[in-house]
Amino acid sequence: MRASVISIGHELLMGKTLNRHLVTIARSLKGIGISIDHAYIIKDDPEAIKAELSHIHDDVLIFTGGLGPTPDDLTKETVCDFFQMPLVLHEPSLEAIKAQFKRYEKPMSDSNLKQAYFPAHATVLDNPQGTAPGAIFKTPTDQWVVVLPGPPVELNPMLPKVKAFFQTTFNEIMYEDGFLVAGIGESEMEERLKGLYAQFPDVYIAPYAGNGEIQYFFTASDQTQLKKAMDAFKARAEDYIVGPYQTTFEALLIKRLSDLNETIAVAESMTAGMVSARLTDIPGASKVLKESIIVYSDASKIKYLGIDPKLLEEKTAVSLEVATAMVEGLHAQTGADLCGAITGYAGPGADEESPVGTVFMAVKYQGITTTRKVTLQGNRSFIRERTTAYLLHMLLKRVMDHGRNN
Repeated sequence: MRASVISIGHELLMGKTLNRHLVTIARSLKGIGISIDHAYIIKDDPEAIKAELSHIHDDVLIFTGGLGPTPDDLTKETVCDFFQMPLVLHEPSLEAIKAQFKRYEKPMSDSNLKQAYFPAHATVLDNPQGTAPGAIFKTPTDQWVVVLPGPPVELNPMLPKVKAFFQTTFNEIMYEDGFLVAGIGESEMEERLKGLYAQFPDVYIAPYAGNGEIQYFFTASDQTQLKKAMDAFKARAEDYIVGPYQTTFEALLIKRLSDLNETIAVAESMTAGMVSARLTDIPGASKVLKESIIVYSDASKIKYLGIDPKLLEEKTAVSLEVATAMVEGLHAQTGADLCGAITGYAGPGADEESPVGTVFMAVKYQGITTTRKVTLQGNRSFIRERTTAYLLHMLLKRVMDHGRNN
């Protein structure tokens, strides 16, 4: 089935809010045979919404945003007016909205009442995070309409319900799986896969490149073909497969260290806590993360890691020698089983020998210290994010390789 995602909101067009819904929705629904063929961003204006609706003929129309209580929140009303579908009060939704206000000890405004109105035969999606329920309903033109709230914290929990609804309605089973790949560029990876896509025409294979990683999704209606395609992929890319596509470096690292009953410590200069933040996003991190130190200045490197001031003066803070000294000092201070350190230039400042994007990383594990230098292109944020991913991958690879120096 073909689908369109229609995102409503002035704030999206102004660049005030980043529209992440397309990626989230597409990934959620691709496993049940719903293909996102078109995407639109439209301002909060009934005429603009109707103008787009007049030429969208996809099987499923997924709207995000415009379900709030304010006068400019008119998505549901506009869509139903276009399809000439009257709205009726949905009593369970009204009671749920009232309960939300009671929970926060606030009076319910009359403007919130409209959030409880839906087409008579709509499947209403509860919203425990807010006052705007979502809904799924069929139009007189035999199109399916899904209306979802704009805030991700409210929208995301509804997507499994949307997926389950269409799976039940169409009784179409799609199988999906995939790999997380790292340590290789996307173009080099595609060279390795040359001919693979044509070999399995009934399997949809899609790469999604991120910062320092690539997720490969496999989707098919035939489970046997899916497995064959994945086995063929693995034969070509096994050295670079980190784990299942749904996982992350940090989740795999926390699990591995937990299984080994080992600890980790991190010393960050340029990334200033970004590695530690990703680690602590994972439940169970407290069992393995022993210490995290931000040593942004030369003085802090001397104070907390015992770096020799002469080394900093001779080699500068951004050097392979200092990265090595950082990880050695971190291990001496913390006694953690696995230690990682980062130093580099994210910009705009740098020096003649090490331009912006120069990064040095060091990892110590089982008595062996390994180092890596990378030179990255991009803005300050991109360099720091990619460096974070690179160190996490480097740490993971060491513990997965049982400490081997490779």
